[in-house]
Amino acid sequence: MLQFINSIPAFFDGTEDTGSNGQGVDGRGGFHAVLHPNERVVPKSLNQQIGDLTNEELTKIAVDYKNGRVVEGATQMSSSMDLAILVNELIDIKRTIENKPETNIELGEITQSMMEVVKSTKKGNTIVYNRYKIKK
Repeated sequence: MLQFINSIPAFFDGTEDTGSNGQGVDGRGGFHAVLHPNERVVPKSLNQQIGDLTNEELTKIAVDYKNGRVVEGATQMSSSMDLAILVNELIDIKRTIENKPETNIELGEITQSMMEVVKSTKKGNTIVYNRYKIKK
């Protein structure tokens, strides 16, 4: 009896395909197997749709989907297009930041009769200075 029990396949670590050498216990090539608590069994029709994905790959896709990182019906092309649009937007933002003028106003020399105000404006690699002298 123990020899019979040991001959029953067990899928403790899971399997992508149980093979095609069933004993025919149900008239359709089925065979007995040992299952453990909370294991999942996928019917042949769904397994064919999954294709040659490993259990690990299938799990990663499912986890990404649950976490909102996979959009239902998304294709590689649409995500490449989205990435290209995002890159172009980032380039535009970088260009805008580089060309944004920076203005700085400082007090220059202060004497008894006058005060100097220095305004500098930086745009790109160019800095323009304007000096204003205010008399008392």
